[in-house]
Amino acid sequence: MDHKEILKSSKLSLTSHRIELLSILSNCKQAISEKELEYLMNGSCNRTTVYRNLNSLVEKKIVHRILSAEAVKYKLASGKNKDGKKSDHVHFECRRCNTTFCMEELSVDDYKLPEGFTKLENQFIIFGICKNCLNEQD
Repeated sequence: MDHKEILKSSKLSLTSHRIELLSILSNCKQAISEKELEYLMNGSCNRTTVYRNLNSLVEKKIVHRILSAEAVKYKLASGKNKDGKKSDHVHFECRRCNTTFCMEELSVDDYKLPEGFTKLENQFIIFGICKNCLNEQD
């Protein structure tokens, strides 16, 4: 599905900033920070506009927000479970290069919460050394 279709199906306005954000995120292999997104947008909009648009995309589950140790990072959501809904998955953050990877093949268990609690989302991060940094040691 192209970026315009994603926005239309989520009932979001087709703005140039949203389309540009989706384009940048779709070309990123790992999660990136708001600051990195601003830089990649080459000054086409200010920090507030980036933040507001990211929030809209996160609310519609088009983009997911990752609370890493270094910064809040964003990644285009792609994994779906058997019901066709976006699935929660594990993230891996490298302690050497600070890269955050989505590990969509590793799902997060849906824990049964005590009565009166409602889950909005799961966040699960594994901290370690990525394969690229391990290979640099050899």
